[in-house]
Amino acid sequence: MLTAILALRDIRGAGLWLVFWFALAALYFALLLGVRPLRKRAGTKTTLLAFAAAEVFTDLVWAGVCGYQPVYRNYGVAAVYGLALWPVALAAAAAAALVWGRRNSQKKERNPMWSEQNSISLSKLAVLLFAGAVAVCDVAGWWLVNWFLRTSRYQGINDAAHLVWGLVTLYIASAAAWVLLYHLYRLLTNIEAERVFETDNVRHLRAASWCCIAVAALCLGGAVFYLPMALVSMAAAFMGLIVRIIKNVFVRAIGMKAELDLTI
Repeated sequence: MLTAILALRDIRGAGLWLVFWFALAALYFALLLGVRPLRKRAGTKTTLLAFAAAEVFTDLVWAGVCGYQPVYRNYGVAAVYGLALWPVALAAAAAAALVWGRRNSQKKERNPMWSEQNSISLSKLAVLLFAGAVAVCDVAGWWLVNWFLRTSRYQGINDAAHLVWGLVTLYIASAAAWVLLYHLYRLLTNIEAERVFETDNVRHLRAASWCCIAVAALCLGGAVFYLPMALVSMAAAFMGLIVRIIKNVFVRAIGMKAELDLTI
């Protein structure tokens, strides 16, 4: 909202963006305040905090996109795709508020602010936020690649071949990210349900490690066009190695638990 207000005189369509913001904000509060647990004091606080987080996130992203001191850039109709950022952020905020409100309503006794359960909830929320960020990158993929090519100081990285390379890299990496986030969320769900030492968790960890390795290989190939991608490849490979080691620990723990159960 703040970005739209500041851009009313400089960017075409800022008024439409402001109307769109108010409409979705009203829908957000109407839907969430219709849920009984969220009408209580703690639920209302959760709803407001989630909304504020979505607002700050959206304003920061759009300030980075449109803000260029001392004036704003005017992308006009080409920036209409950015309207998808606000509903995605609000959807993530609504999901977080609903999960948190339902969990609080089911508590029979006062729990400490930081607990194992809250840690798992925070991890699931982080996965959802990353999913929202990936969705934004998917919607804004064409603009992101073009912006990168225009602003990069790397010599010779502004032709059609690099544009195709950037789009292919972005969307293949996005596919791997969606698979990774799905398996991480399923893993956290199993842990939350106290299903820890199960082969299903090994499958989720194995899939997550292969996603990291796939991104590492993709970025290593992209280093032919843009050398700094080799650093991203190393980071993804390192994450894949960590997840792989955790998977091996789970395999050994499951085997030891099975032997213990047979002994008992």
